[in-house]
Amino acid sequence: MRNQLKKDPLGQAIKKCLTVGGVSMAVLLSAGSAVADECDIIYGVHDDKLNDSQFVTIDSVTYEVQPLGPMHEGKDFEGLDINSDGDLIASSGDDVADDVVDNVGVLSKINTNTGDIEERLGQVCFSVKGQQVCGTEISALSFHPAGGLFAWSEECGLIDVDMANPANSTLVLPYATDGFKACLSGDIKAWQKYTSHVEDIAWDHTGKYLFVANGGNIDVYIYKVSEVDGEGTFEWFKNYAVGGNIETVEMLQDNHTLLLKVHNSRTLRTLDLKTGDLKTVNGDIAPYTDIEAVAACIPKDNIADPFCVMDDTDWMYVKDAFGDATGFDKLEIHGIALKQEGDTITVAISANMSPDDPLMYKGENVNFTDFVFDFAGTKYAVHFAPDNDSDATELGLYANVTLKDVTKKNHGWSSFKSYNRGDLGDLPIHNDYFSWKAVRSVPQEIASGDKVANDNFSPLTQAELAGMGLNFPTGLNENARELGEYTFGFSFTKTEDMTGEFIAYVFTECINDGIAMVTSLPSCPGEEAQQPQGDWTAGEGANGGSTEPELTRDDLNQAVADAQAQLEQATDGNATDENTTDDAIDRQSEALEDQLDELKNITDEIALQLNPGEADQIIEAVEQAQDNASKLKTARKLLKTLKQAKNNDKKLAKAKKLNKAKNQAASVVDKLTKAKEYADAISADQVKTLITEALTQLQPISGASDLDQAKQQADGIGDKLDKAIAAVKAFIKNKGEQASGNTPSEDKDSTDNGDKDNVDTTSPTPNSQSALDSVEIAISDEDKYQVSLVSHEDNTWTYRVQENSGKDLSHFVLGVGNCAKVVNNNEPSNTTYGGHGRDGSTGFYGIKWDTSGGFSNDQFSFTLDASYPEGEIEALAKAGSKKSGAGHAKGKIIGPDCSPR
Repeated sequence: MRNQLKKDPLGQAIKKCLTVGGVSMAVLLSAGSAVADECDIIYGVHDDKLNDSQFVTIDSVTYEVQPLGPMHEGKDFEGLDINSDGDLIASSGDDVADDVVDNVGVLSKINTNTGDIEERLGQVCFSVKGQQVCGTEISALSFHPAGGLFAWSEECGLIDVDMANPANSTLVLPYATDGFKACLSGDIKAWQKYTSHVEDIAWDHTGKYLFVANGGNIDVYIYKVSEVDGEGTFEWFKNYAVGGNIETVEMLQDNHTLLLKVHNSRTLRTLDLKTGDLKTVNGDIAPYTDIEAVAACIPKDNIADPFCVMDDTDWMYVKDAFGDATGFDKLEIHGIALKQEGDTITVAISANMSPDDPLMYKGENVNFTDFVFDFAGTKYAVHFAPDNDSDATELGLYANVTLKDVTKKNHGWSSFKSYNRGDLGDLPIHNDYFSWKAVRSVPQEIASGDKVANDNFSPLTQAELAGMGLNFPTGLNENARELGEYTFGFSFTKTEDMTGEFIAYVFTECINDGIAMVTSLPSCPGEEAQQPQGDWTAGEGANGGSTEPELTRDDLNQAVADAQAQLEQATDGNATDENTTDDAIDRQSEALEDQLDELKNITDEIALQLNPGEADQIIEAVEQAQDNASKLKTARKLLKTLKQAKNNDKKLAKAKKLNKAKNQAASVVDKLTKAKEYADAISADQVKTLITEALTQLQPISGASDLDQAKQQADGIGDKLDKAIAAVKAFIKNKGEQASGNTPSEDKDSTDNGDKDNVDTTSPTPNSQSALDSVEIAISDEDKYQVSLVSHEDNTWTYRVQENSGKDLSHFVLGVGNCAKVVNNNEPSNTTYGGHGRDGSTGFYGIKWDTSGGFSNDQFSFTLDASYPEGEIEALAKAGSKKSGAGHAKGKIIGPDCSPR
């Protein structure tokens, strides 16, 4: 709402420091309200015709209006208020009938029982730019809770009135729209023509807010008054659109309801500042339809709580460390921003991913987590990413939440210690809020909670956020090109206790990146902000200050599994092609190295829980794996470069002009020169020999005189490159097997003594990768599919199926004989269970799953009617269609052997 400053009638004077007469604002702000013993009547003054004034009473319950005393002809009373002693004071305007010079801007005391003028207090005078000014219209009056009277001079601004001698008053807030020409003119006609549109003013009961009825802009404005070294600052705070020419504004006894009157309206209105509700009061107040001012006093035994409307905030920005996302650029979060406007909280996020465009990885939808707010241990969460793993059932704000970790399901880091990148915005990566070592314990997403009713949750687009003043380049001090691909956000209505200091955070579900904001939301005036008890100040963690859970062998096994998963990516030669960037290879290799580091750290932590010498064996195995992992990185860059050279060689063979052929040959030479350096670094002598032969063969092409000569010289280069590529793939596979073989298998105890809690080591584990527990089924050179045994426990078998390359998988079949009976199965997304029997399209007998175009990677389980020994079975994969060309192939894998014995 800051853009509404342009409509502010005091816009020229906001943020101007003031000394309020002879009374320090520090005194006014700290003073308590002195109030009358009884007060159940509201007073008003009705303007009849041009300048006749009739005082009235307004019942504080029924709002019935009755005349009080006689009509005061020609007095033109415009302002009215009552103080804590019951003194009812009225002020005159510039349309008085008699003795204009002496009777404009005069204060009078009015008898509250008869409506008669008891006493003329005097004309209000003050100094403006060194000139004494008297006789301007005093259009509004309001007593401050400390007792001082403030008046609005129509032509000059806000006056601190000296009640003992009004002629000695002080202009505390100069305001004029004409450069003070009318104010300084001393001309009654100039004063009558001028208007500032300020019809009435009223203080709240704390003296911290001043309300202004702005008749010209149909709004009620609120100004916040703060103490600054004994001086006061009036600053625009909020405004409410009411409609019509608002002539009166007065705070009632509850200190959150304003009584309003619109010009010529036959009713009164109330505005509830807590809810923003504007209501018409029952009853017709005719003929008193032009009430210029009202005055309400507050009885001493009914002092209301301080008026409380939360301050709005400007956008608050937090910048994340750039480049600290691991695995994929898509997971990078650049910054977040937050603002409060009334009871509405708006959050904006700059990232390379949006909730509607998450990362798909290994068949899993990796999205953003829920957005968590922690106010001194009281946690809220906003479910804004519709397809994440939260247990929230609908989008919006949730209270009383418990939170869960989802990193394992999303193939993510198991702890912040293992992630250890950059920072988390307002928090360092190693902080006292999140547990540093605890495994799979990041409080990311809603596990349980209560949906907040009427939270008004709304997703917001980049355009909508820009319309609200969001500017990430300025807020984060970054070039727009360096920020996230997506800007998005959401807004919601906060609960009453969401005030004070808090920490808010959001992660990607794998915690490959995340960001936190540590700041505060405004509290009610006079209230102390809540101080967090768990987190960045008190040293207690997000789990309520509990100590970090002790690491166990289960954590070691999980770290092994995570390392194996990273290793599988690094050793997938088919996944590295000529378009793979060095940065992508570096990030993936770095992730593997970090995972292995974590494995070493966990081994150190639980060394005393392991068998004698076991920790040393694991550390030695991990270090060997790390050495192999480093060579894998170089080998993958070598493989990519060779594939690029192969691509250039193909273009050379297709060239139709000599210069094109020479250019492609030069490109092949450049690539092979680089590849030779990689081969030398990993001592790949066979590959290095092939590259050297190819470079020697290509050298004469630069001097070739015709196209045929150039192509003839290059003949056979492709075969050498194929051999080199095959050799590098073999090297990668070998290093991968070495790394896998030297990494302890999940849940496998090297000194298994038959304890029932240990997994049967005679069963293959997903990490041992023997010849039969994983098979690549190649339908063609391009269409390849991986089937792997994940686990075999009792009667239940679990396999993973993955599309490595080529056409979409149509279906696959596990060759379980008809001697076995399936009693249960699962059906992952993008798949349909096809039953146990003969496949109609291939005639192959077994358990079948059909897969759709959205399938890429998932686990499949089935339970048989009995426990069968392991044996060798066949798995069939079929891909393509009649239109694209269908095909199928089989491979051997470990499975249930139900053949007759």
